[in-house]
Amino acid sequence: MIEDIKKRARRVTVLVEKQIPYGRPACVVPRCLQDAGRHACVPERTSVCRHVAMSIHHIRIKAYGRFALWLCIFASCIMVFNLRTDFANAPVSFSFGPSVLFADTFEERQNLENQLTQIQNQIDQYEKNIADIQGQKKTLANEIKLFNAKIASINLQIKSLDLEIRRLNLRVTDVGLDIKDSESKIDTAHKVLAGSLNNLYEMDRISLLEMLVAQGTISTFFDELNAQTVVQEQAKAQLDKIKVLKTNLETQQEDLVSRREDQQSLRQLQANQRQALANQGAAKNKLLADTKGKENAYQSLLQKSKQTAAQIRAQLYELLGGGEIKFEDALKYADFASGQAGVRSALILAVLDRESALGKNVGKCSWQTAMHPTRDKPLFAQITQALGLNPDSMPVSCPILSDGSYGGAMGVAQFLPSTWMLYKDRIQKITGSYPSPWNPRDAFLATALYLADAGARDQTYASERIAAAKYYAGSRWRYYLYSYGARVMERVSYYAEQISILQKANS
Repeated sequence: MIEDIKKRARRVTVLVEKQIPYGRPACVVPRCLQDAGRHACVPERTSVCRHVAMSIHHIRIKAYGRFALWLCIFASCIMVFNLRTDFANAPVSFSFGPSVLFADTFEERQNLENQLTQIQNQIDQYEKNIADIQGQKKTLANEIKLFNAKIASINLQIKSLDLEIRRLNLRVTDVGLDIKDSESKIDTAHKVLAGSLNNLYEMDRISLLEMLVAQGTISTFFDELNAQTVVQEQAKAQLDKIKVLKTNLETQQEDLVSRREDQQSLRQLQANQRQALANQGAAKNKLLADTKGKENAYQSLLQKSKQTAAQIRAQLYELLGGGEIKFEDALKYADFASGQAGVRSALILAVLDRESALGKNVGKCSWQTAMHPTRDKPLFAQITQALGLNPDSMPVSCPILSDGSYGGAMGVAQFLPSTWMLYKDRIQKITGSYPSPWNPRDAFLATALYLADAGARDQTYASERIAAAKYYAGSRWRYYLYSYGARVMERVSYYAEQISILQKANS
């Protein structure tokens, strides 16, 4: 029987020796001496009293820590399995080959940046020309110049979007490589953890008494316990490493989803710009056909096309988040928000105009399936509860299932719950009541405050365009500055003209 115990103990000793961390010699004693450039493990000569003192710590670990360690390792295995399974089922895929080279990517990125800068400078010049022409007397010649400038600007915007999409593709490739690297590290950590788990299981099959009998001396017995502690510490280190890798992978996956959503949005913007280009060309041709190049005919058409103040007030204003109200009411909400936030009413109206959404996914989905589970769902429940609303009856924007991105934007201004909560107290301080995302007054005010924080208080073309792009895309606003931002500024001009007509009528 004693021989059998010794055999089992030797097997555990061999397992322990294999589990010493990488780069250290296989030896039951983790402290080693350097000898002539090579590792040589020599057990230190320690007194029995010192070993007895050390044993208190090790025996406590063995007696009380094993259950917790096994539980942690089991939970970690489940976590790693679920993480790898979830990511494997995610609706994204990558294909990476030897053609992806850092030098090529860097050179292409720099080339794209230079081209974008040149095109954006040209767009800025055309926008300046458009503003100058709009400030001049309305004549047929000026109208044709305006059409030509808009057509040229839109053509450049389409080219800019092509470059933005190419630049974004490079970013998607970068993120994909980061994810692939994280997956590889998780696989390695998983294998090391699995080995530690198996060896700890073998160790636990040997009792302290059996180990003492097998080792023969109290010194080697405590050395064995010390080596087991090394294995336990290695397992714990792998647990910590997996947690960090898991967090990094989740962040990278969210970044990838955002980039995929940007790709889809930019393609939609590009399609809209192509349609806008066709519309401008058709409008120019129709104008030339109707006037036959005669100024008096143009002035006659101009008078007929002018809206009266009554017509403007009565026309319907389609809200970004769905539904419609009279323009007169929309302007009242915008003027109130403008007075509180210091941004132009025309900008607020342009941003909240459904036409400005340009394909933004404003849907009618359930919060239970559309929202981010930890970031937005608890806050949405909190908001609806405070307002006495049934959350299941309040539709929110839909997710983009093909990209795995979340929806959940709510109400008139299409704020996410997490963003709405950033402005809730400021709105309540102004209005004196608990703000509701579905109340147009509160939603217009939230939009105005957001635009003001984004720099729109300066009320310049450049600052308002940036603020509009930030409203649409947040931290990724630069992708949309010369597409969505420019589109909003066109609507700003339209609403500014309508507001001017109403102001003249009221004076």
